[in-house]
Amino acid sequence: MDKRAFHIFPCSRDKRALEEFLESLKEIKIPLVGYKVKIPPWLEEIINPILSKGGVNMEDFKRWRLKGDWRPLVVEVKEIRRYPKSLSFFLPKGAFATVYIKQLWLLEVYP
Repeated sequence: MDKRAFHIFPCSRDKRALEEFLESLKEIKIPLVGYKVKIPPWLEEIINPILSKGGVNMEDFKRWRLKGDWRPLVVEVKEIRRYPKSLSFFLPKGAFATVYIKQLWLLEVYP
């Protein structure tokens, strides 16, 4: 029995199409901004205004010694276990557990 959880489109009835869609998203990488990450000009046009709103520019990342990296847009959550008062799961290196937990909480509050 397949015990993987599909949290992006829980109402999907076509499981194969959903799996193919999610697999295709795993191929997409997005930048974790830093001084060593070469960001294409079209993406800089999106990122720079966001950084400016926070009073940050690309040079700040060098001063802060934040190299940056490219990360997958979507990762697979594995080994999910729910207990009465806790939760256990595995994420690949570089994924943020707090983001996943927040999404789970939002699914519980806004089903």
